[in-house]
Amino acid sequence: MFLASRILSRYGVRTALLLTPALLLVGTFLMVVTGTFSQLTLVLFWLAVSLNLTRQVMDAADNTAANLLYQPLSAALRTRAQTPVDGIIYPGAVGLAGLILVGLTNILHLTAVQLAYALLPILVGQRLRCYLCTEYAGRVSQRGACPFSAAFTGA
Repeated sequence: MFLASRILSRYGVRTALLLTPALLLVGTFLMVVTGTFSQLTLVLFWLAVSLNLTRQVMDAADNTAANLLYQPLSAALRTRAQTPVDGIIYPGAVGLAGLILVGLTNILHLTAVQLAYALLPILVGQRLRCYLCTEYAGRVSQRGACPFSAAFTGA
């Protein structure tokens, strides 16, 4: 929570939401490069530990920033929108991700480096999607047609 308030007050909601995927992308890339070109098990271990620590520390900033996105909604609409997301969709997504990881590691016997290879295109795709959304919102707001463009452009 200490880190979340500093990030949000200094850089805003958009940066807080984009920081975790960006940090995970860099860490995953380092893991792929290290695992591909050397067999330094100790380095791979500490990269995995740092990625997990990054995810856990940034989870507070992500949750806080995501909750701030609900603030423009009325109280009734906020409750109707936030309850299923926090109570059903998020736990279901975490459970599905866990089942996929169990399948990839126990059935397909993928190693940590192979899992990093699988994660890399997902993170790159997420960053590309964020970039394209920002570009689209910027172009639409220039025409004055999109009332929600400030959420994407950081204005």
